Amino acid sequence: MRTEGERPRLYSSSLVRPNTIIDARRRLMTGLSVSILDAGRNSMSFFMLLVVSLGLSVMRESLGKTMLKCQALATAHFLFGST
Repeated sequence: MRTEGERPRLYSSSLVRPNTIIDARRRLMTGLSVSILDAGRNSMSFFMLLVVSLGLSVMRESLGKTMLKCQALATAHFLFGST
């Protein structure tokens, strides 16, 4: 019960969550892992498209030095895509 001069509470004690920091960390880690997985999926799709468009195992046995360039480009795509 309230006395006459007392102000009403803005928050109910049942609504205040004691583990807010832990929940924020969990949400941050989930968001980061989803972002990294999404960047990996996009980079892998880009890499496979690039390799197939260059004709690996369709026209040529090996891409040689071009494969290293494709791998470097896919790595850069992953690094810049995850930020």
